[in-house]
Amino acid sequence: MLIVASLFFIAGCGTVPLIEKHQVQLAELEPGLTTLSMFQNILPEAVLRGQNTETGKTVHVYTVNQLEYDPIEGRHIKSELRFYFYDGFLERWGRPQDWPDDSDFILEVRD
Repeated sequence: MLIVASLFFIAGCGTVPLIEKHQVQLAELEPGLTTLSMFQNILPEAVLRGQNTETGKTVHVYTVNQLEYDPIEGRHIKSELRFYFYDGFLERWGRPQDWPDDSDFILEVRD
């Protein structure tokens, strides 16, 4: 019983994961349909982290970050969501580790 109570306490001490925190806003995003201005209204806290122009089209990368407590590691870790726009429309979004081999689509993101 003590173990169950301890696990409940530890789970309750963590922050709400970034995806859960923004689940309503994220559900509104549709790749290919969401424009950059729509996105800025949906997630105004997103920060422009990089941009590049290729073949006359502009790629923008926005991020939303937060520190989340990881009870297993016993420390806070940075959680990040990236939003990629191509020619003014959302191309895709997710965590940086969702596309480890897609170097054509990854822009340098500086902290």
